[in-house]
Amino acid sequence: IENIEITVDGERREELPTAFTAATLTFVVDGNITPKKVWRAIHLGEEKYCAVSASLKAEINYKLILNGEEVTAEQV
Repeated sequence: IENIEITVDGERREELPTAFTAATLTFVVDGNITPKKVWRAIHLGEEKYCAVSASLKAEINYKLILNGEEVTAEQV
């Protein structure tokens, strides 16, 4: 991997408490790595290692841009 950038776009409730209702994490990755390996790392983070995603009651979506092209999990 030569470069990785992760951005988060979130939506919050308008009423108190203004908790997050949805979030999209976009992973922008450049380098000589297969989409399958990147998606595996994303899913392991979500399911096994990330305490934040486990504790949020929000819908979390993931997006991968690999070497300038969007790759969906269904494509791998």
